[in-house]
Amino acid sequence: MENSVHNIRTGTSSKSLIKGLSFLDRFLALWILLAMVLGILLGYFAPQTQEVLNAATFDGVSAPIGNDFYSFSDVQRWVSSL
Repeated sequence: MENSVHNIRTGTSSKSLIKGLSFLDRFLALWILLAMVLGILLGYFAPQTQEVLNAATFDGVSAPIGNDFYSFSDVQRWVSSL
């Protein structure tokens, strides 16, 4: 049997939802877990990282937080273009 999902209402089959995802989307939970482990290890083995990140400011805004806001605005533009 091929990888498909059967729609009970219409009686049709469609391509598997998992197969339709990109590589990054398919393993999103893994990427999040790896980022959390990396953050914990970085904090444990390089405790001065927090001071460095806190010192990185631009016009009173933390550089990591500013980067997140900038990235989120790119995501919003991408979603609105769909």
